[in-house]
Amino acid sequence: MHFSWGYNSHNQLGEIKENLKEKIYEPSPITSFGKRTYIQSVSPSMYNTCFITEDGTLRQIGSHTHKKWHKHNKMDSIDQIDCGSEFWIVKTTSGKVFSWGENKHGQLGFEVIKSTDEPTQIPFFKDKSVRDVACGVLTTYIITEDHKLYSFGYNYYGQTGKITESRVVLKVTQVASNALKVFSGRDSHFMFLQTLDHEIYACGRNEYGQLGVPKIERLDSLTLLPFFEGKNIVSFACSFYHTSVLVIENGVYTVYTSGGGKTNGIGVNSDSFVVIPSFINEDIRWITSGSAHSLAMNSKKEIFIWGKNAGYGELGMGDNPQFLLIPTRIIINNLDLFGQIDIICGSLNTFVYSQCKSTLHEELRDFFFEKKLANFVIPFQNGDHKIEVHLEFINARIGSENAEKLKGFLLTKSANFVEHFFQWVYYGEFSSAVKETLMYLGFDEETIQKNIRKNSLIEMVNKMYLDENTKDFAIVVGNQKIKAHKSILYSRSGLFKGMFLSVTNDKSNQVNDYSNRSAKSIEQFIYFLYHDKFEGKVKKKKKFLKELDDADDYYQIYNKNYFRKILQGLRIKI
Repeated sequence: MHFSWGYNSHNQLGEIKENLKEKIYEPSPITSFGKRTYIQSVSPSMYNTCFITEDGTLRQIGSHTHKKWHKHNKMDSIDQIDCGSEFWIVKTTSGKVFSWGENKHGQLGFEVIKSTDEPTQIPFFKDKSVRDVACGVLTTYIITEDHKLYSFGYNYYGQTGKITESRVVLKVTQVASNALKVFSGRDSHFMFLQTLDHEIYACGRNEYGQLGVPKIERLDSLTLLPFFEGKNIVSFACSFYHTSVLVIENGVYTVYTSGGGKTNGIGVNSDSFVVIPSFINEDIRWITSGSAHSLAMNSKKEIFIWGKNAGYGELGMGDNPQFLLIPTRIIINNLDLFGQIDIICGSLNTFVYSQCKSTLHEELRDFFFEKKLANFVIPFQNGDHKIEVHLEFINARIGSENAEKLKGFLLTKSANFVEHFFQWVYYGEFSSAVKETLMYLGFDEETIQKNIRKNSLIEMVNKMYLDENTKDFAIVVGNQKIKAHKSILYSRSGLFKGMFLSVTNDKSNQVNDYSNRSAKSIEQFIYFLYHDKFEGKVKKKKKFLKELDDADDYYQIYNKNYFRKILQGLRIKI
């Protein structure tokens, strides 16, 4: 299920119904896709919204499509989409980049003032591979695989990163090298750049303190921000008035904010980055901002909202209050039924949508942040600090044969170097520290480029889970041992999580199932934990299905509602 609320003048919330209101003041279901269609990504501008469904179809609705759905021409598999003020940029998994929409300031990259209604490949990048894209209000940023940052479009505030005589930059212009990730917002005239050395630079409008630089209204060129030294960046959320930043410090998620007081989450103006107190101990995992309102979601899929209600219902709490000065939880019933959830703010509206039925990768992340289960430790010479991680992730990234060699190498490096390496292990953030480490381990340049950097950690972990030799636990049923990975069992079963965390746990690699359940039913149950479905054709014998249902209760499966829906589909009364 998917939800939206806020400004809906042209059906941009994704619903086509008679007498649909222009303003939706509370979370409202989006039924256009049906209950079984999952959304890969949503990109909402002021009057139009683009949706990418799980099969890669790109659909748009809004003023440009006369309030009706329009399916765009098929492209390669879409990896990333972003938008500014009524224009969109798409990056495919093959590194191609397309743009469409309004182009009054050259933001589409065609180097002429010409708009288009269909995604069109940007000529400048036809012979280049693109790794990251971002959009400001009227400005576009693109990073290529060789880590060069290009920008084009509106430049009144210096937001392209380079001083120019004209307010409009039509020519695609390189403004930086050594670029890793770029951040901006559909309502922002500024941007942040993260380099391979994990330094943060910024440029553009700073009238309200959005860049965290006191007493200056704008930065005309990329300027280093020392505040972020040593901080591992998860994401920036850029609004018109303020910026929120989600970082990881010593394994803890922290949200900082800077800018306009009534929208920034602390209720008072700040022209430098400060912690949002409401989010201390909330374990926030994602943040997003519109023009003047913001959302955050924690690891429990609880959603918080704050900022300005401009009269369009964007806060999702009716037409009042005008402002929420501090983050306030917004209740959407039964979110736990909908698998992996994502959130995004449009300029004056908000979307909460289900990306897939499985939350396995989010649950695995919790396992890999549980220090009690860490089995790979890097201590530092002063003895005051150590980094504890999980061997499973290291094996997935570099192979089990390299683990000990890696430890020896990292023991000679600084804490900051080691943290940057493990930022890549967990999140795929490639840096010079990662390259140096991989070269030491014997990976050549071609392997690093083609395999290690291109493959996501999820892909690598999935491959590891297909390898029977890496299974490190067994459920014993009679004379049979049904093998599995501890990380999977921990992440999806309350019983196993309690067992592995227990101080009395004897670290045994197996457990006996003394019930009357058959080995076949346990095999199906374990298969479900990995795949969110049963293997092959399931017997519809009442006894067998009852055993599955009993296993669900006994092992305290977290995805219980979905598991039982499948059993109901097999016509068992539960």
